[in-house]
Amino acid sequence: MDILDHDILICRTTSNATSWTLYLLAQYPHKQDLLREELVKAFPDKSKVNPTYDEINSLEYLNCIVRETLRLIPPGINLIYLFIYLYNYIINFIIFYFSYIYRTI
Repeated sequence: MDILDHDILICRTTSNATSWTLYLLAQYPHKQDLLREELVKAFPDKSKVNPTYDEINSLEYLNCIVRETLRLIPPGINLIYLFIYLYNYIINFIIFYFSYIYRTI
């Protein structure tokens, strides 16, 4: 695996994790409100939000949300679904192809 493939893999897993986190927050508005409250308390001045690593790590509820999302939907799960889909597609194609050949004989 070269560096470009590695970067693409990291980008895909990060974007998938972010998408699932936002989706799950949309499904549970009460949890979204609790997270919003924590963020507003941590960063009251919206015009100067440039958090440090330590500031982000101090956000307990954000940490819980991210960990729970990763527990429910691990980063590699989308690849598993892709492989299952491709496997089913290939098997169905083979069955269709051989049934067509069998009918023409």
